[in-house]
Amino acid sequence: RILKTPTDSAFHPDKMNPKLRVINAGIIPKLIGLLTSRCVEVREQAILLLGFLSRHNHDIGKLVATHEETIPQLLDLINADQTLPVLRNVSWILMILSGATHDGQNCFNSTAQLTLVANALTQLLFIKDDETILIHAITGLAYLLPSLAMDSTNSIIWQRVVAMLRHSNVGVRGISLQALTRIIGQNEIQAKELINEDLVTLLGDLLVSQDDDIR
Repeated sequence: RILKTPTDSAFHPDKMNPKLRVINAGIIPKLIGLLTSRCVEVREQAILLLGFLSRHNHDIGKLVATHEETIPQLLDLINADQTLPVLRNVSWILMILSGATHDGQNCFNSTAQLTLVANALTQLLFIKDDETILIHAITGLAYLLPSLAMDSTNSIIWQRVVAMLRHSNVGVRGISLQALTRIIGQNEIQAKELINEDLVTLLGDLLVSQDDDIR
């Protein structure tokens, strides 16, 4: 029955009262506190649960994102020595909070917070050459970048997304193409700047891709 319940139904698990009950009981601060656990498996599960709570409920996503410790604790986990599962989970929840499962509405309460997360997602594009992390990070950036002002201090973010069109993994190239399509469609100024990069040349190369979806 649950599998056949539409996601927009009041009876879907993501919309039912148990989720609100655990939130009202104070689960969010408890989970955020576990992000600094010495046990890596605890950190992994804490991130996953925060993501599951936020995934299909924008109000809950905002509660998670705007808690004063959430973003700093998640960003502290982004480093080259971190385990791959933790980095994948961090990229996943940042993608969710950026609007990927909320019809493009991010969960952040200020431009400063949005910029902080955009920089963190960009860092994830450099830190590990892992398909899952790259796809999560690029997807999150697709929702955030149209709202940011492109200038000399942060233009590397857009340049890195464009560079992902050269990636050896077809899934990464495909999601980069989708991200750039969204950015260009929503921000005319950024579209002009991106066309000044080598985007046109890269798109020409993709037209002869062996992958039908990419073409």
